[in-house]
Amino acid sequence: MCCEYNIFDKALSRSPAERERVSQPSYEASTDFLSFGEAYFDGPPGIGYGGYSYDGRYSTVVRKACKRYSLVKSSKILELGCAKGYVLFEFFKKKYCNIEGIDVSEYAINSSPKPIRKYLKQKSLSDLILPEETYDFIFSKEVLPHLDISTLERLIPLIIRSVKVKRNILLVVQVAESSFEKEKILSWDPTHKTVRSSIWWRDFVSSFGFTGDLVCKRLFN
Repeated sequence: MCCEYNIFDKALSRSPAERERVSQPSYEASTDFLSFGEAYFDGPPGIGYGGYSYDGRYSTVVRKACKRYSLVKSSKILELGCAKGYVLFEFFKKKYCNIEGIDVSEYAINSSPKPIRKYLKQKSLSDLILPEETYDFIFSKEVLPHLDISTLERLIPLIIRSVKVKRNILLVVQVAESSFEKEKILSWDPTHKTVRSSIWWRDFVSSFGFTGDLVCKRLFN
């Protein structure tokens, strides 16, 4: 059975009301936006990231992760969908150098902090290959809903096989508990491909024997 424990600071997340206020439903996504280029990460406020720069918001993540997942400085850590690598940068600053990030966006990786850029790889999660029982902690923050179901059916078992301790997985997913919420998510960010309810996500990952942490995040409610 999966659990729900979030190492990320909820207080630093945008509230549903604030996201509703800044969203722009009439925005027509560009090709660059849909391919996770500059427009996606550093485009106009209210759409996608709407500007994503380092601000230290993840400074407490490492402490929480170490306690929750019993991590030490030599632990091998993998982030799937690392964007600009700001979470991994916090691990690096605390002397964790056995880190790895994967993201489909070449722009995001090229915009990452230079000290960790060598730890990041530009690659699609749809054809990812990972060695078995290699990582001490694998996490993915708000990335899986951007993948189609067939990719997820392949990826979830792969993640489970690749981690040494099966509970040392954290997946944060955006969910929609109504058709209204789903429409809002797709309007705000049309790169989402699997927009489902929290019950669906729990049942889905559990069907593969997932026993890590699954955090379901509502963007609009």
